[in-house]
Amino acid sequence: MTIDLDAINAALARCRVGPWYVVSTVEIDPNTRPASRWTEHTVYRREGLYARLATCERVEEAEFIARAPDWLRELVAEVERLRARVEP
Repeated sequence: MTIDLDAINAALARCRVGPWYVVSTVEIDPNTRPASRWTEHTVYRREGLYARLATCERVEEAEFIARAPDWLRELVAEVERLRARVEP
């Protein structure tokens, strides 16, 4: 299986540049008795005002989404470096 680095790089180029932040908030629905309460973990990026990118139930998922673009860029760079060593 060959990884299409061009496709990944193209997708990353279209991706909004970070840094992205995770903000956790407690939400309360006062219309229920007793009031329902839950925590939302939202991925934001600074763009003038903050722009919301995703909302997750689990903080681990939000942190993964926030870090994924940087991790992909690092992985692509490493694969390209290793391919350059192997290919003639």
